[in-house]
Amino acid sequence: MGQDSKGGLDMVIVQLQGGLGNQLFQYAAGRALALRTQTELRLDLGQLGDGAYRPYRLGSFDLEARPARKDEVPFEFRQPHRSPFARRIFGRLPQRFLEQIAVGPRVVRENSFAFDESVARATGDVYLVGFWQSPRYFEDAVHVIRSDLELSPQRVDVRASLAAEVSQHGTVSVHVRRGDYVSSPLMSACSAAYYERALELLATRVVVRKVYVFSDDIEWARKELRLAAPTVFVSESDAGSDIADFFLMSQCQHHVIANSSFSWWAAWLGRHLDGHVVSPLRWFNDATVDTRDLRPADWLVV
Repeated sequence: MGQDSKGGLDMVIVQLQGGLGNQLFQYAAGRALALRTQTELRLDLGQLGDGAYRPYRLGSFDLEARPARKDEVPFEFRQPHRSPFARRIFGRLPQRFLEQIAVGPRVVRENSFAFDESVARATGDVYLVGFWQSPRYFEDAVHVIRSDLELSPQRVDVRASLAAEVSQHGTVSVHVRRGDYVSSPLMSACSAAYYERALELLATRVVVRKVYVFSDDIEWARKELRLAAPTVFVSESDAGSDIADFFLMSQCQHHVIANSSFSWWAAWLGRHLDGHVVSPLRWFNDATVDTRDLRPADWLVV
């Protein structure tokens, strides 16, 4: 393990924020960096919680990390400074001033959506702030990440018979993300036409036997989607929770994902090595955002 200048262990701390998919990207980037530098990984949960914050969503996984203590986190991110008022004040302070009062590990911030090689090469005590939405941040730790994020029907409370059903040859998971996307200025929900075209493309490559649709608005999906294959709309009464949806999606052989890190990860963790993934070309409303590093090279795009 690496040693810091005080004789203690170096560590990588990653700030968790956002929903399940975002937290998975952040964990994977931090875990890979810790492995790469032979250091320990800590998770800063200070941006998560009830009320205005998103909750911690990684509790279903057996992770190689523990929560960071407050005294391990850089001063500007410590809990006493996280009230809305304090966040506004700290957000207006010059970076030069924050560096002068810095206590704790070096802060490494995400500067753009594209992969940043300098982050992957970071050493010493590091505190990662960003979303890190690229598999390139953990491409040298794929087997470890897959092992860390392995789920079972028992762990997510899914009927074993349903898990076995969706894992058959020729099954396709279709994820319809709506919810906050319907009114978001940053993101747009994928259209019914996208899902229809994506399934048509997939059918030119593989035999599609049955489609399983998962959505946070299953009634919209049931009403709007006209898919050219036998279709099952998986409701909460079938799966039980969104983590159960996530697990069932990952068990399908092929995947049509939304512009969502939730279905990105369900597809990436897919148990079928011969599976195909179809992703939307447009991820954000702003077409200038560089998403070239977002998808694995073998994913199909519509």
